[in-house]
Amino acid sequence: MLSHPYSNSYILNSQTLETALSRVKRHLREGMTEWARTDTSVDVYHQAKRCMLDVASGWLFGVENATDTLRNPGFEIALTTLAIASNQNPHIRTCLEWPMNYFSSLIGGNAPLDSDARDQWETPDETFFYQ
Repeated sequence: MLSHPYSNSYILNSQTLETALSRVKRHLREGMTEWARTDTSVDVYHQAKRCMLDVASGWLFGVENATDTLRNPGFEIALTTLAIASNQNPHIRTCLEWPMNYFSSLIGGNAPLDSDARDQWETPDETFFYQ
C-alpha cells in the first residue's frame, strides 16, 4: 500500500509528471531557441541539472510550486552553493546556527544569538502547523 505511489508504473502514468515534463520541455525549447538566435554557448551539464530539478520539484510539490531554474537559474546556484557548504561543514545539516550566523554577518558582524528567537525556530508553537 505504501510503495504503490512510488512504483515506476504509477509515476510514469501520472498526470502530475506529464504536466511537469511538458512545462520543462516548453521552457527548455524557449531557452534553446534563444541560445540559437543569439549564438550563445551553453553548459549542457548545468542545463540538465536544472531540467531535473524542475521536473523533480514539479513531481514532488506540484507544478504550481515547482522551481523554474531553466528561466531563473539563481535558485539552482544558491542551492548548489548551500549543498557545497553543507558537504564541507557537516554541522550545517544538523543545526540552525548557520543561518543565524550568516544573517548576522550581513548586518555587521557577529551579533549574539537571541536565545528566545532561536528556541521559537527550533521548537515551533503547535498553532503553527495545520490542524
